[in-house]
Amino acid sequence: MVKSKLLNWMLIISIIGFLFSGILTYGTLILKRCILKDPCPQYWGLSSCVYGFLIFTAILIMTIMAMTKKESIKKLMNGVFYVSIVGILFSAFSVSYQLLSMCPAQGGCTFTLFFPTCFYGLVMYTSTFLLAKSLRKK
Repeated sequence: MVKSKLLNWMLIISIIGFLFSGILTYGTLILKRCILKDPCPQYWGLSSCVYGFLIFTAILIMTIMAMTKKESIKKLMNGVFYVSIVGILFSAFSVSYQLLSMCPAQGGCTFTLFFPTCFYGLVMYTSTFLLAKSLRKK
């Protein structure tokens, strides 16, 4: 029972992250601009939201697989655990880069959603990390 509730939360968070980063990715790749008009770090020619979208896609796929019991839940939650660590490190670096390098160079920044968008990714990655950590033990 507890396991299914935790998996449901994992699914909700991964869908939100997938949609949020997907919309931002659509803006940067198709519309060629940030939909929120916020400063966005670029790595290897792509905005950070593209990488976030790939990370959330992996988390979402593993969560769906765990819910349909196609694979071992513990094995999949190990995958989510480690992918979430990558997401945490990536988004923490991106937030730091935005606040410490990009904003001072631009004379300060204001953010449409109060915080940098990568901060919201950090919160969601941390949530999936904690859920996966709990599910690895069950």
